[in-house]
Amino acid sequence: MYALTWRELVSIGRAPGFWAATIGYTFLLFMIVLVWGHGLPVTGAGTNWQQFNAAQSAILSVLLPWTAARCGPVRRTDLVMLSLVTAAPPSRLLMARWLAVSAALICLTLAALPATLLMQEIAAIPPMSIAASFAGTAALCALVAAVTNVCVAIFDGALSGWLAATTISVAAGLLMPLSPAVLPIWLLMATGATFVISKIADSQLLHLAQEAAA
Repeated sequence: MYALTWRELVSIGRAPGFWAATIGYTFLLFMIVLVWGHGLPVTGAGTNWQQFNAAQSAILSVLLPWTAARCGPVRRTDLVMLSLVTAAPPSRLLMARWLAVSAALICLTLAALPATLLMQEIAAIPPMSIAASFAGTAALCALVAAVTNVCVAIFDGALSGWLAATTISVAAGLLMPLSPAVLPIWLLMATGATFVISKIADSQLLHLAQEAAA
């Protein structure tokens, strides 16, 4: 499993889309801090820290599924070939891919940590607020990685998979805003989705790999 996960991480690290997303996300957060640092004077809009988290959540709901679909999952035919080449069942490949994509997405969010620290100083809030915000973001990364894997596998295409995963991510963010409380819920959903699609992949794709090997 370690070797498969590391292989996926290397593949993601070589993808230009991952670095484009990381740079774009960091730039957007810095622009939000510089332009929107003291918050918008809108009644009931919340504090500037709350507005910053809301903007960050909106960006990640779209950017994370795009990054996962662009740099992570492959189509079913590719999964069959990978199973043939690596002699690993599709379930193990999908689990390794989920772990790798989750780690890559977490690294993407960490790249903008300086902007978050700057916003924390402007908002004059305790440093623990950053840890609480990051816990929710890490859970979102795990959920998005799992959902995107599932959607791309079902629709067998990056574009349709991204659109479906984005819809689910936006809905999840609206129903359960980023907070430490959603961490176990989203992790449970991510693990469950990965487990189900892995079992389906084993039952439907394993025999294709065996036929190709024959």
